[in-house]
Amino acid sequence: MMKIKILAAAIIITFFIVGGGGLWYAHSINPKIDCSGYAVWDIDHELFAGDITYQMHNHQGIVTLTGVLNTPDAHSYKISRIIYFTYQKLQQNYIITTHNLVRYPSDELQGSHERKAMPLIYLSKDATFSFLIQPWREGWTFTTVGSPSLLCR
Repeated sequence: MMKIKILAAAIIITFFIVGGGGLWYAHSINPKIDCSGYAVWDIDHELFAGDITYQMHNHQGIVTLTGVLNTPDAHSYKISRIIYFTYQKLQQNYIITTHNLVRYPSDELQGSHERKAMPLIYLSKDATFSFLIQPWREGWTFTTVGSPSLLCR
């Protein structure tokens, strides 16, 4: 009878240790980033304003981008696209490499030449970009040096 109680206690303790380790790994080591934000980027008189949604997990992700890009020469482009990417995580730095860019029919921006307000990962496939992504309150901050940032929830 005593052996059954010890065996049951060992099984319960093992279950909690394995379950707790799995939760710790899922939230600390391999977090799932699923957030949306609104960005206004104004660089060299070129302005992008729109919604950005990131979904990232297990070293792959999708970003949805919708908005308007106004250029210094008074052109205005509607942007509506999905970008598929993979990423490598080094501490809190995420190196993103785009693999596919799908434009919706309403997307008016063709090509990626000379766009200053938007990083290249939003404009073309096979582009690489680095973000520092950190948890902040109920959301995430996306930060880069010399490039726009994003706060999303």
